[in-house]
Amino acid sequence: MKWVLLISIVFNSYLYSQGIYFSEPTSSHVDYIYSDGQGPIAYNFYHANDIYVYHYYAKLTYPDGSQSNWMEGETGGWWVSKAGTYQIQGKAWVQSIFGGSAYWAYRNAFSFSVVDNYAPANPTNLSVSTPGGGGGVFVHPVIAWNANSEADLSGYTVYRKRDNESWITIATVTTNSYTDTDVIGPNLNQLFTYRVNAFDINGNFSGYSNEDYLYGYKINKKGAGEENINHPPDEFSLSQNYPNPFNPSTNISFSLPQKSFTSLKVYDILGKEIKVLVNDLLSEGSYSFDFNGNNLPSGLYIYQLSTDMGILSRKMVLTK
Repeated sequence: MKWVLLISIVFNSYLYSQGIYFSEPTSSHVDYIYSDGQGPIAYNFYHANDIYVYHYYAKLTYPDGSQSNWMEGETGGWWVSKAGTYQIQGKAWVQSIFGGSAYWAYRNAFSFSVVDNYAPANPTNLSVSTPGGGGGVFVHPVIAWNANSEADLSGYTVYRKRDNESWITIATVTTNSYTDTDVIGPNLNQLFTYRVNAFDINGNFSGYSNEDYLYGYKINKKGAGEENINHPPDEFSLSQNYPNPFNPSTNISFSLPQKSFTSLKVYDILGKEIKVLVNDLLSEGSYSFDFNGNNLPSGLYIYQLSTDMGILSRKMVLTK
């Protein structure tokens, strides 16, 4: 009797840990996320010849450690959207072919990989608008674009460029619109250009969207809790004229962080003075002046800003 009991215990222990198996996936298995941002993980059970199986169950552990519910069925699966290392484990309600009570047989968890080599699509139809405002009321630009459809999408990065300066990152958002509260208008005649790209939860980035621009606005240097009012510029700067090339007129803008005697002059390529746009003591602030080249020939011209803080100059082109 003791030998029979011992044999029964050893046999049932073997079935407990080894009676059920996965033919799919395996520890060397690799699944792929498709270009739409989703990928299937399928499973398939089989069992030892010396047991009957009444019910199969499988559970998935995600890369972040969370788990699915137990899924019933000899075959089944899940749709996932994140690349990484997954684990699968199984269990089944079984009975030995030699008789006895039914019991749980388990298949221990093991790992396999899911990979994603697809970047999100480039965002499309980006546009910039200024809803509300008008009549000199300060309003903020709203940037909007078509939402991406990838299931593994994480968000968007919003970029801004002022005049001909370099692109800067201004926001990361999860929705397909953004209000740029750093820019207000209408006021100074500066050109702001916007674009976005998308990124997914697997660290893949799209290319850039189309660009759209807004003219006649300015950077709003405001502190927490302040109203949208004019503040002294942070730096001494001279913007690229807009438009450029131009015919017959263009706009030249500059910023003064402190009060200074200021001159703004236009020269031809030989250094001959063509026009004095300003020659006066100016308070700190942002300024904008129009230059008309109606009586000038086509060609390259230079405009120069001279102040107590230094001298800045840029080139512009008149085309007729």
